[in-house]
Amino acid sequence: AFIPMRYLGLSANIMSLGGIAIAVGELSDAAIVLIENAHVRLAEAPPGADRRRVIVDAAKEVGSPIFFSLLLITVSFLPIFTLAGQAGRLFRPLAFTKTFAMLAAAILSITLAPPLMVLLIRGRIRTEAQNPVARVLSRVYAPVVRWAVRRRVVVLVLALLVLAGTVPVAMRLGSEFMPPLDEGSLLVMPTTFAGISIEEARRALQAQDRILRTFPEVASVHGKAGRAETATDPAQLEMIETVVSLRPRARWPLRPAVRWWSGKAPGWLAPALRKLWPDRRPRTIQELTRDLSAALQMPGYQMAVSPPIRTRVDMLTTGVRTPVGLKVFGANLEEIERLSIALEGVLREVPGTRSVFAERQTGREYLDVVPDRDAIARYGLTVRDVQDVVESSLGGMSVSTVIAGRARFSVNVRLAQDFRTDPQSIREILVPVPQSAPLDAPPGQGVSGAGASPARTSGGGMGGSMGGSSSRTASAGSMNSPMAGGVSSREAVERWAPRRAVVPLGTLASVRVVQGPPMIKDEDGVLAGYVFVDVDTARRDIGGWVTEARALVARRVPMPSGYRLAWTGQYEFMREMEDRMRYVLPLTLVLIVAL
Repeated sequence: AFIPMRYLGLSANIMSLGGIAIAVGELSDAAIVLIENAHVRLAEAPPGADRRRVIVDAAKEVGSPIFFSLLLITVSFLPIFTLAGQAGRLFRPLAFTKTFAMLAAAILSITLAPPLMVLLIRGRIRTEAQNPVARVLSRVYAPVVRWAVRRRVVVLVLALLVLAGTVPVAMRLGSEFMPPLDEGSLLVMPTTFAGISIEEARRALQAQDRILRTFPEVASVHGKAGRAETATDPAQLEMIETVVSLRPRARWPLRPAVRWWSGKAPGWLAPALRKLWPDRRPRTIQELTRDLSAALQMPGYQMAVSPPIRTRVDMLTTGVRTPVGLKVFGANLEEIERLSIALEGVLREVPGTRSVFAERQTGREYLDVVPDRDAIARYGLTVRDVQDVVESSLGGMSVSTVIAGRARFSVNVRLAQDFRTDPQSIREILVPVPQSAPLDAPPGQGVSGAGASPARTSGGGMGGSMGGSSSRTASAGSMNSPMAGGVSSREAVERWAPRRAVVPLGTLASVRVVQGPPMIKDEDGVLAGYVFVDVDTARRDIGGWVTEARALVARRVPMPSGYRLAWTGQYEFMREMEDRMRYVLPLTLVLIVAL
């Protein structure tokens, strides 16, 4: 088995080695059957018979059935090779190693086992009648066989009744894609509506953490609101994620449990029954999850509690953070939101639903700054000039870098908080207007006369109050001879030039608060909205819950033209596996019958 693993690139992990461990018992069965048959034939052989010939004939007698029985076990693992996604990556190494081991055992059972039997089976072989263990087992088993053969009709009827009795039980069995895992921790993900402030998110997070710490099974709690400092985390501020680390199971407190003997057994018998059926036990993971979700209920929040590793895998593969989710596809975000809210109300009625939350496609407030191109042109500006002012005033602009050893820190500059707290303050942000070029006196022309002076029109026509145009006129006495006082003509002009003009941002752009989608999602070029459903797996299986929910949604929520629903989460993987098994299982049965 290890040789094919080496050339197929399979590592020796817990799943691949588990396949070999499972196959160990079946690998020894072939040799046991061969040796047992050889012992029986040697015990029955007359004195002086050729031992080698008897062993070889015994091996030929059962060699073919053993080979095909091992081959049938190998073929029975064919459906596992067809698994895809996380189930395929998890179980395919196990199937490979078990198949390699079984195939090698089938070949060795007809090649290596007979020569070893000839070499190693020595001495006197006792018959079953001479073996004390075989005699005891035969005495116990023989009456049962005789009774079953004499009453074969009754035995067959009882077998058929037992088989028929399993049908209702099989119909009530639930279906899940992956079994629940105890990872030693839980991930609590409260979700609320868009537009929550940072302070409110912090207050809610701290309150939820305090509630979680009151449970004796909890060792530590660490939560965050919004996204981390990375571009790979698309979480919004209304998304809270709290990792709850649990104590070892041995340190969980015991709770009373009702047993069949509780309140009925006498006092002298209770200690003995308590050892067999304890009436005090710790909470199960499912019970703890349900109690945490109930304790964390807060107005405006929907809770989802699940194992962290499994949740992260589901989020990466399906996009939803709960065991079951719905994706609403369409062309209009408002219609998608309407359908999502309708689904949220309907799915709450399905038994076993712990929480439902539909993503809102509107409700997030945005500050919208729309440039007025005509006004911008009148002041000699460009749209880029206005956008640069908005960027540097509100978002901040990097002006320098502070170096501290090997660390680098960017220095950003923006307006103080008081100057950008509301739309009116933002409208009053001043935008500089470019000035006209300085006017030089014509060469060779003297300035004389009582009213002679250099004139300048302020750029942007601001004057003293940001409106109209203005000019300054120097008195004749002060400017008759500019060179006489040691001041050049350019310096004199620039001295009398007006200060740089500014204009409020509200004059150049429309500043208003608008509502829009918190996040726009699309798949395959189609807009999508998500509905997250947390199912109490201790009460309902996922397959049964989805079956009932699909029927209820089909009756209560009609889909408009151009809109469709897609069920996702673990149910999506389970449905894909069922569709694949619908063809693979019959093919496997045909191969088994053919062999």
